[in-house]
Amino acid sequence: MKKIILIFAAVCCIMVANAQEFTENGIKYNVTFDDDVEVIANGYSGAVAIPAIVVNEGVTYRVTRIGLEAFKYCGDLTSITLPEGLESIGDNAFYSCGSLTSITIPSTVKSIGFGAFSFCEDLTSITLHEGLESIGDNAFASCYGLTSITIPSTVKSIGYGAFCYCEDLTSVTLPEGLENIGGDAFYSCESLTSITIPSSVTSIGGNPFGGCSSLASINVAEGNTVYDSRNNCNAIIETATRTLLSGCFTTVIPSSVTTIGRFAFYNIANLTSITIPNSVTSIGERAFANCKNLKSITLPECLDRIGDYLFYECESLTSITLPEGLKSIGNGAFEDCYELASITIPSKVTEIGECAFYDCRSLESITIPSSVTEIGDKVFYNCVSLSSISVAEGNTVYDSRNNCNAIIETATNTLLFGCKNTVIPSSVTAIGEYAF
Repeated sequence: MKKIILIFAAVCCIMVANAQEFTENGIKYNVTFDDDVEVIANGYSGAVAIPAIVVNEGVTYRVTRIGLEAFKYCGDLTSITLPEGLESIGDNAFYSCGSLTSITIPSTVKSIGFGAFSFCEDLTSITLHEGLESIGDNAFASCYGLTSITIPSTVKSIGYGAFCYCEDLTSVTLPEGLENIGGDAFYSCESLTSITIPSSVTSIGGNPFGGCSSLASINVAEGNTVYDSRNNCNAIIETATRTLLSGCFTTVIPSSVTTIGRFAFYNIANLTSITIPNSVTSIGERAFANCKNLKSITLPECLDRIGDYLFYECESLTSITLPEGLKSIGNGAFEDCYELASITIPSKVTEIGECAFYDCRSLESITIPSSVTEIGDKVFYNCVSLSSISVAEGNTVYDSRNNCNAIIETATNTLLFGCKNTVIPSSVTAIGEYAF
């Protein structure tokens, strides 16, 4: 039995060694299982033209695929001609071809793989033909020079991050027939000013237009059964759940919306103020995170939780009024809100999450209500202006005995958080890890 296994292994090695690879006119090919060939890596440079057919040892092959990473890091590749008959472009096929300025995808190509043209930083022109069906994840990510793109009507799916960080992209035409837009599909396309979602789209991933700071118009076409832009609100709303999924700096949230989704306004640099109607009962995590110019926001009265990192790095936010019915402040909710000078924690709040006010450098005073029973780590870490900390009378878990300007865990006599004016009481037996 052992002898048979060894013979089988030897045969396999011979088969691998004799894999049908050959080079013709400087282009390296691999024969695929269907007896066509794919182009594989060979350190290409200059202008390269891929033929539709190639002959090797008397056998004629169709060139149907650009293989995995075939031209990856070919920084001196200046142009590429792809043949009709090509059917797919593999993952990372032209990744980081920094000198490539234009590309025409033949009409026979059905799919463009993961990262196929990502980091082609000088790529300014892409021609996509009818017949293309899918654009893979990160396919054109970080093509900084790309200014416009028209998606063919045959495309059904645009993958995750397909055009993210295309900073000069000003115009995108999405076709009727498109069904799926992946998460982060156009993330940080900073020059994009408007977008229309076709009526055929039935699936949109998270944060598709986050960081699109110039985006002023978002519209969902009439007839879409899953999404809408009711009342010309300049946002994408999931109709059945009344959830606002993606907004922009001109969004006016309709009073019929009940939920604001995760990352809905993430990294919208031009958003300076917004009013959230009282119909909204839930706001997802990071919905307004990284909105660095947000100065004013009105929260709904019935909101009972500030989600994790909801206002993370809202650097221009100076003050905010929290709803009276609020019960919980999530982790990092106001982290790195450098200009936040004052905030009143409502009397029904029971939980303040880890790093909730981390690095709020302008915050001067804080009062912990008697209702609070749980405070996470590093809540006031690096709040360098904080000079007054008090815990309301009646709190059964924490106290600020002797007006000490600190938060002490009563049962353990541990000082958890202090400030520049803290006087440590003699009854304290331990000081927490991040107290100061």
